[in-house]
Amino acid sequence: SEQGRVARHRQSPDLNELTIKARVSSTSTVVRHEANIRLSDEVPLKEVEKALRLMGFQPVFPIYKKCDIFFIQDGDAEISIVWYVVTYPKDKKVRPKVFFEIEVHDIGEKTSLSLLKKWKGAVAEGLLGLTDKDVEPNSLYEIYSGKKYRVEKTNKKGGRNG
Repeated sequence: SEQGRVARHRQSPDLNELTIKARVSSTSTVVRHEANIRLSDEVPLKEVEKALRLMGFQPVFPIYKKCDIFFIQDGDAEISIVWYVVTYPKDKKVRPKVFFEIEVHDIGEKTSLSLLKKWKGAVAEGLLGLTDKDVEPNSLYEIYSGKKYRVEKTNKKGGRNG
């Protein structure tokens, strides 16, 4: 969008979801603003596209993800561990890429970062042998478009300015 935000529409046989993302760090996507809006299964793709255009979003490119997602409860937090393969149909020369992701949901930044460190150590480093060199600091939008999306300014209480 003109504000530098990114929208993603996920559609599968059991999910129809719109996500709006805003980056709050120029060096990492670990902490970001994100809103996930579940849509009725009856909402057609062309209506989602029309609504996004009215909100100032323009389509850039499609990518396709095949995911295996595991949800784990850790105290009050939900952890998602995701393994996915991304296909980029815009350029047939680009081979599918495999990504591994750990996310902590809706528990507050300090606790989230602590749990992320715990699960990163157990799964990414311990189980898969990944290191910090293997961490991709950019979003899929940034990887495939070659553009950074604008960083949103936050006030000291973590809210968005403007």
